[in-house]
Amino acid sequence: MPKLKRISASMFVIILLCFFFPFVTVSCGNTQVAELSGIQLVTGSKVETPEFAGGEEIETVRPNTQALVALAAAGVGLGTSFLKFHRSVLVTAGSGALGTIMLLSLKSGIDKSLLERGAGFAGLAGLRVTYGLGFWGSLLLFIAAAAFNIWLFLDKKDQ
Repeated sequence: MPKLKRISASMFVIILLCFFFPFVTVSCGNTQVAELSGIQLVTGSKVETPEFAGGEEIETVRPNTQALVALAAAGVGLGTSFLKFHRSVLVTAGSGALGTIMLLSLKSGIDKSLLERGAGFAGLAGLRVTYGLGFWGSLLLFIAAAAFNIWLFLDKKDQ
């Protein structure tokens, strides 16, 4: 494998690792309500919400399609990083671009859902979502991987 393509493979490995770190933290005021990793967003999860008005409640988080497609894009990007033909970098760049789009779509969907959910309840007015290291790390690396692989294709020295 040419040396420069190893950089691309390394980016996708780190992206896959980022999915194990916290992606999303939901809090109300100063109380953390839920924290989900990228893997939990992909597979779905059950989250215990703290007592606000009467008792703990278990909330089910359904698997998220955008998170699943982003994870698959990272896997495809990693796999195509090992292919030897020159045009494979276009597939790898496409994987980076698709992962970027899916993560931005995921963020938009979570923000919209939280806004709609909090709007109907006076007690949820302070509901806030923050995005963690896993989310931002994978987003930045998807962007970097797409740009890097486009550069590799245009450079034509890595044939």
